[in-house]
Amino acid sequence: MSFTTLHELLVVCVRERIQNGELTERRLARMAHISQPHIHNVLKGGRFLSTKFADRILAALQISILDLARDATAGTSGLVRPELYASLPILKGRLGPSDPWPTAVDAWAKLRVSAVRIASMVDPVAARLGRDPRMTGLFDGGDTVVLDQSPAARRRIQSDQLYLLKFRGRGMVRHLRCSGDWLYLISDDARLRPASWERLSMTEFDVDYLVRARVNFVGAGREWEHLEKPGYLDAATSR
Repeated sequence: MSFTTLHELLVVCVRERIQNGELTERRLARMAHISQPHIHNVLKGGRFLSTKFADRILAALQISILDLARDATAGTSGLVRPELYASLPILKGRLGPSDPWPTAVDAWAKLRVSAVRIASMVDPVAARLGRDPRMTGLFDGGDTVVLDQSPAARRRIQSDQLYLLKFRGRGMVRHLRCSGDWLYLISDDARLRPASWERLSMTEFDVDYLVRARVNFVGAGREWEHLEKPGYLDAATSR
């Protein structure tokens, strides 16, 4: 398989996710730090996707070259296989610094997502984000995320990932850094100003309790599916 084929597979993968409603050009542009017009032109075939930008998109979508290769070998079209979907419960309320911490799921709503995408997650659950003025460069109030509650994902702090924190009874989405006994909470408006990062002592805070999930962005609310089954209390958010 050539690098050219891998580039083509990545473009097809992104195009299908946008067509399925899992992603928008605007969201991908924010996540990968690429201009939206450039992404639009790449998807329309008017521009070539450079290796640098391809790497950014792979990181933003949390997929690897091996994932693309598996799709190519398993696909009936020779490119990307038809994905199976799973329905996730959606937390009732919103996750944000001005919103109370959700403790239950919406009784009538589910989010349809790729089963492949959540296969490695533990107890994944969907949530709507509340408005956070310090994160407007990455998301808006009402955007939807899938939360990976895997202990490994929560403890393995990576600089290019976003994490959900339960802090002072509220939900916050932040980048994180660990240094010595300190955990740094990094908002989007302070990413280039380390002196402004909020610092917490890991000897005083239980990090496993503080960091509740790794955050994965998905598409807009048009994906909700109404079901007749009642909701249930999410064990991880009711602790």
